[in-house]
Amino acid sequence: MRKTFFVLFLLSSFLLNAGTREEIEKLQNDLLLMQKKIDALSVELLNLNKKIEIIESKMEEIKRSSQTADLRVDLESLKIEVDKLNNAILELKETKSYLTPQTVSDKEDTSQLGNISSDNSPEIVYKAAYSDYIQGRYQLAIEGFKKFIEGYPYNPLVENSYYWIGECYYGIKDYAQAKDFFEKVMDKYPKGVKYYSAKLKLALAHYNLGAEELCRKMLVEIINDNPSSNEAGIAREKLRILFQN
Repeated sequence: MRKTFFVLFLLSSFLLNAGTREEIEKLQNDLLLMQKKIDALSVELLNLNKKIEIIESKMEEIKRSSQTADLRVDLESLKIEVDKLNNAILELKETKSYLTPQTVSDKEDTSQLGNISSDNSPEIVYKAAYSDYIQGRYQLAIEGFKKFIEGYPYNPLVENSYYWIGECYYGIKDYAQAKDFFEKVMDKYPKGVKYYSAKLKLALAHYNLGAEELCRKMLVEIINDNPSSNEAGIAREKLRILFQN
């Protein structure tokens, strides 16, 4: 996954109000809590990867057996869980890195970070929407991300919000709507952090809408254009599974 700009506004908020012992202690506690969450998710991810290795090994042993289809389903389900865990770990690591105290000039421009308020800050709106997405409450997540885009149109996380809306529509199998939002990410942010993630999911949306050759073409482009990325690895796997014939 490419690195996001998650919670840049948090850093700005702390810098604008920093200086008290209570704030420093709170920041340290937040960082400690995030590290614990990262450690717990990493253990869970390791266990899932071990399960994947066991299933792949069994598939090799009985690949001519009728059980193979069932194993493939189990394997795909586990890989979806791994993707979600990877996303969660990435978000937590980025949050931690942006919360780490840094020296920034008082003159640094924070006008692009949205209109931060204590009751309805960008942080609260975005994190609530992302939490709904992670827990599968896709309609609530869509509403939350749209609220974020409306309320903070110049915030760096608007790009991410468009992407996650696309993921939500994909999650409820509304592939036409998902396609529109993934295309929006690519059109608005051609050099953005979510460009290749959006292109990967756009390719899969095309596949589910019946445009299989367009899907294959886009997966190959991702591999050729950014071969060492996580998206390229997933694209290779999807080509193998979807177009094995």
